Formats: sequence, C-alpha cells, structure tokens
Amino acid sequence: MTITREEAIRRVAADLFWNGMARRPEDRTELTVDSANSLVCGILLNRGIPWERAMSAVDTMKSRTGYTDTLLMMTELSPAMLEWVMFDEGSGAIHRYRYMADYLHQLMCGIRDEWDGDARSLWSDEPTFNTLQARLMDFKGYGLKCSALAIRLAVLSHGVVLWDKYTGMDVSADRHMCRVMQRLGLVGENPTQQEVINRAREMSPMCAVEIEGLFCVGLDWCAASNTFCRTNGNSEPCPLLRLCYSAR
Repeated sequence: MTITREEAIRRVAADLFWNGMARRPEDRTELTVDSANSLVCGILLNRGIPWERAMSAVDTMKSRTGYTDTLLMMTELSPAMLEWVMFDEGSGAIHRYRYMADYLHQLMCGIRDEWDGDARSLWSDEPTFNTLQARLMDFKGYGLKCSALAIRLAVLSHGVVLWDKYTGMDVSADRHMCRVMQRLGLVGENPTQQEVINRAREMSPMCAVEIEGLFCVGLDWCAASNTFCRTNGNSEPCPLLRLCYSAR
C-alpha cells in the first residue's frame, strides 16, 4: 500500500519518539509520595538553568538541610530559609532566581493543604489532560509550558493514566521542532509555536506529541547553522533523508 509523504514523516517521527524519547510502558517507574512531590518541584525549577540541574535541585537541598522528605522541607522551612539553602555562598547557588524559593514553598503548602500532601492526588482520579493542567496551573509559577511538561513526564516516564490518554498532549514547539518542520516543508518560513503545534495535531490527531520525534532530527542532524544529512558523526544518515526537500 502506498503511503503519503506526510504519513511517512509521521511514522519516522513516531518511531524516534516512542523508541528514544518516551519510556516503553514496561519501563515506566511508579512514583512514590516523595518522588511525586520532588517531581513537581523539579519541573517548577526548570527555568533559566539546565534540565539536569533543575531535576536534581531537590536532592541537593535535602543534602544541605538534612531533610529526607520533600514536603516537610519545603513547608517547614520559610521562603527566606529556603532561599538561604538554595543560594548558600559556601556550597554554591542551586538556581539563578531567588524568587523560586517562595514558589517552592507555596507549591508544597498547596499540595499539603489541598491535595493531602501527595502530588499524586492531582491525577489519581485519571483526569483529562486539560483538567490536570488546570490543577497544576493553580500553583504560582506553573504556566502552560511548565504544566504540559509535568504531565508529559508523569505519563510517559511514570505511567500516570489520563482519561483521554495521549490526545491532549502537544509537542513542545522549541527551535529544533520549528526548524525541522520548516525544512521539511510542513510549515512556512519562521513559523509561530502555535503553527507548529497545529501542524502536529493535523499529522497525528490522536497523539500529536509523537511528532516531537522530529526534535531528535534537529538535535542530531539538522542543526541551525549546518545540516548533516548523510552522517551525524556515527556515519548514520538522517532518517528523513529521502523525505526532506531541503536535503535534496
């Protein structure tokens, strides 16, 4: 059966996403109370600093304070004290924005007071994507991008179940996605983030997020200043080589 060029691109993107970016269902790790609380804190901190540093920040704070429980540390210590922990001159700053200490304190106080001290309660009733996103956005510092990232990580890495499965999850329209979709001719020149999101929805209506496999292409082959269509250092051609107008 002959498939369209767009469908061929979707299949390549989906393969890269499900086999490289998302964990297989059997490999997804179930969250504990503390790991769930640490997760929502780590994602809140994911701004202005590298991802790895944001996701390890809570453990670093625990080692500095002696706390072993995320909720207790963030609620028993005042915002001023949390700021001191995060910006201790002797140990080095954990973050670049001091206001994050207050955001962390408010987040965990909200989890304590409204969700029984357990971030897993946010999704225990298997809500829709939009419902869960609205719940997260009730917390200061959680906007559309941050909440979407938290949901994707919870679902794709930790097996959290949503009522609408993957339907509500969109791609993250970062510079890599925009660049690759433009070079493939899927969007026009200098596309907006919303144009990229809408195009992904058109290509994969039931699971738009799988189009984010194109991110891997942008990272490994399709750089901003140059393209490595036939090799990425490992002598592997770009998986979209035969489908890309720019490569031709």
